[in-house]
Amino acid sequence: MKVLHLDRLRKLKRRGNDLFLGTATLQQIEKWSVKKATYQSNSEFVYLYSEEITVLKEENSLYYITIKDGYLTTALPKVELEDECPILITNNSPQKLIIDTLLDIEVFKNFIEIKSTKISKNSTKIMTLSTLENIVSRVFAKCTLDKTAGFLNNFNIYINNIINHINEFKIYSVKEVQELKNRTIINSSFSWYIILMGFLENNKKNIELNIDLPLFNENICYKGWKGNFFNKDNPLWGEVFKQKRNFYPSKENLDKVYQEWKRFSKVSK
Repeated sequence: MKVLHLDRLRKLKRRGNDLFLGTATLQQIEKWSVKKATYQSNSEFVYLYSEEITVLKEENSLYYITIKDGYLTTALPKVELEDECPILITNNSPQKLIIDTLLDIEVFKNFIEIKSTKISKNSTKIMTLSTLENIVSRVFAKCTLDKTAGFLNNFNIYINNIINHINEFKIYSVKEVQELKNRTIINSSFSWYIILMGFLENNKKNIELNIDLPLFNENICYKGWKGNFFNKDNPLWGEVFKQKRNFYPSKENLDKVYQEWKRFSKVSK
């Protein structure tokens, strides 16, 4: 277990987690010998994640803390060894680290409504940030920080490959997005739940990740109907969604669509 002592930090006001701000020279940071996440984003701050932060004392609004098994989640800046760098230390959950990795992918970030809790009918967004947080928390509920930091690079590659290989996941005009939303849920919270679950299951089995997800581009046959699984006129949806609000991403609906997708995926092979 790696224990790191840091002092003279400011504590920032944040809901739900502790966030400390400090500075250190590049030479000091390198001497910490902190583990690095397999995927590291670029930022003006150096981010240090830990699941266990202990405050030793607080003196004149400055904090002295210890960190156990921390991970650097950003690349170190290209500066001189004596140059100081701003450090952000947080005890955010592994799930928050996954969300940050997703939002670091520009195309994916464009799908997410961050500023509002609702999506406008004329918006190109496919889900709100709170919906994304709920999905990630549900899929990766049992992942530790150590495990998450270890698969982040594969996860980043996997998501980028999905976006690059499926036309419906690329950015379109507002008109094209609206037409897409009217006929299919192929780019929605339901498909992304399936994508994240697919990654998790493959990761558990320690097998190579396959970007060619069945039924994203293949047709199925169901009760005399033939078409893409995600098409809104698929008669299956009348059986899946029992609520008045069809295609509402509740936990129950997400699980139902995922199980049906798995069932038809096996049939198509």
